[in-house]
Amino acid sequence: RAARARAVPTRPGCMAARLPRALLLACCVAGARGVYSGESAKYLIASSPSTGQISYIRVRRGGNLDTMGLVSESFMQVLIGSGLVRPSGLAVDQARRKLLVADPGAQKIVSYPLGSHQGQLVVGSQTTVVQGVEAQWVATDSTGAVYFSDGARNEIAMVPADSGLRGDALRRRLYNSNNTDQVATPGGLAADAFAVYWANSGATGQVGAVVRGLERPLPTTENITVLPRSPTTALGVCIALDNVYFTQPDRTMYGLKKAGGSAVAVSDRLLRPRGCTWDGVGTVYVADQGSNAVFSFAGGMQDLRPAELSKTVELEDPFDVAVFSK
Repeated sequence: RAARARAVPTRPGCMAARLPRALLLACCVAGARGVYSGESAKYLIASSPSTGQISYIRVRRGGNLDTMGLVSESFMQVLIGSGLVRPSGLAVDQARRKLLVADPGAQKIVSYPLGSHQGQLVVGSQTTVVQGVEAQWVATDSTGAVYFSDGARNEIAMVPADSGLRGDALRRRLYNSNNTDQVATPGGLAADAFAVYWANSGATGQVGAVVRGLERPLPTTENITVLPRSPTTALGVCIALDNVYFTQPDRTMYGLKKAGGSAVAVSDRLLRPRGCTWDGVGTVYVADQGSNAVFSFAGGMQDLRPAELSKTVELEDPFDVAVFSK
């Protein structure tokens, strides 16, 4: 049976303490342990649509768990246990310390402020970024702009950073099936400083499995580049340095260069791989719903080749993953 994320026991006496709400939450989840010191903390975050929860676990470089000396901490802990219907896509805005969650069940994308206390990850109150969308996937870039794919409407859209800050969520449609044939039931997406990359889960024929489009389309230039034409479909996508990794709905994860070229099978031993993410250093994590687990591998390779995947942690029905670095 798949492992479910566990709630962390309450620290004795913390509920009686007169602390601000954020510190009170941190106290309640921290447990009876001292402040951890060492390398900068990284937290692996995962969504589980069937449980309606967002979970996390602390990790080290290379994908190993950071249990802070406690063997019992080798399981994911519940980060968000209520307020979501079917949480799916995840993204972390590192600079602004925010977690973005696409919740197609609630037809909205929401954000949470992120923080940590005594080695534990904590979140603040939920804020709606955009509503009235059945987006399963979400991404963000260094400016704080939010990108999402809407498979039902066959479009890639974005919410500018300043719009999100004002709370009016001015949604801009970047690409859709009416202005390009390279949007075919879009799935996962990723963004860097110049472009947004998306996977086409309904790709056939001349439609690319992974497509790169300018974040700010120009009327006088070619805005879209098809990366691999084979394989023909993709689901999740993530960027690691100059590599682009993407999953197929069944067993395989592929990699290719941002400049394009042939896709290389990184692994064909997954069962139902979904979303993936890079930790900003060298490790790529991928959620495998079929295995009820999250796997990792060294994703910063210069020459793409098959990689040895390691099981990082078990979790029931993982859909997408993200990493927050403190």
